[in-house]
Amino acid sequence: MKLNEELEKYAREKLNADLFGVADLRPVHSYIKKEGGEFLDFPYAISAGIHLSDSIVDKLIHHDSPGVQFVYTQHIYATVTHQLDDIALKITQKLQRKGYRAFPIPSTLNPFLRRPDFTPSNPDQLKSVFSHKLSAHLAGLGWIGKNTLLITPEYGPRVRLVSILTDAPLASGKPMEDAWMIVICVSKSALWELSKAMLSILPKVWIDVWIQLNVRRTDELFCRENSVQEAVVCVFMSVLTAIPISPNPVPFRGFQG
Repeated sequence: MKLNEELEKYAREKLNADLFGVADLRPVHSYIKKEGGEFLDFPYAISAGIHLSDSIVDKLIHHDSPGVQFVYTQHIYATVTHQLDDIALKITQKLQRKGYRAFPIPSTLNPFLRRPDFTPSNPDQLKSVFSHKLSAHLAGLGWIGKNTLLITPEYGPRVRLVSILTDAPLASGKPMEDAWMIVICVSKSALWELSKAMLSILPKVWIDVWIQLNVRRTDELFCRENSVQEAVVCVFMSVLTAIPISPNPVPFRGFQG
C-alpha cells in the first residue's frame, strides 16, 4: 500500500478525520518562512479536518444566547481542538517510526487569547506559525471564500483543520478550482423570499456557505454605488467555476485551525 493511501486510511478509519489531503509547499516556501520562520523547512504538509456538528452550527442564529455561545465554544475550541491535535500527534508518530521528519502544527487558539492584554484588533496576536487553510487549499480540499474561510465541497465552511509538515515523499493534491462571487443586495423584507427561492435550486452546502457565512450586512455604500434602493443587506454567494487557480497565499489568521 502506498504511503498516501496508508495514512489516509489510518486518519479516516482509526482517527475519525473527515478530510485528508497532502499539499506541496515548495511553491510557497518563501512565503511560509517569511510569515512563520526559517525553521519551517518542510516540502510537504498533510492536512486533516473534522466536520463540525451541523446541529450546533445551525443554532448560531441565536448567537446572543449564553447557552448557544457556551455549547459552540466548547465544541469548537475544546472538543474538536483536542481531537485535531490527537490526529496530528498520531500521524506524526507514524511518520517518525518510518524514518521521516514530521512537525505537527497545533490546532489550538493562540496563547495570547488567554492573556489579559489580548487585543483582537492586533493581527500579530492572532497569527500562527503556519496557516492550516493554506495547506488545505493547496491539498485540494477546498478554496478560500469571501469570508477568508476554507470552503469545502462536502461540508462548506463547517470544518476545522490541522497540519503536519513532513519530508515524507507523498503525492500531493492540486488546488481546487476557485469560486466566483455573485453579489445581490436586497431589502430586509425581501431577503427571506430570496432565501426560499435559492433554497429551491441550490444544493444545501452552497446555501450553508451563503446564508451562514457569506452575508455582509449594511453594506450601504456598495448598494448605493450599484443603484439598489433601500438595500440594507448584501449577500455574497460562492459559486464553483471551472477556472483553475494558482496557489495564492492566504492569511495566517482565522479560526478554522
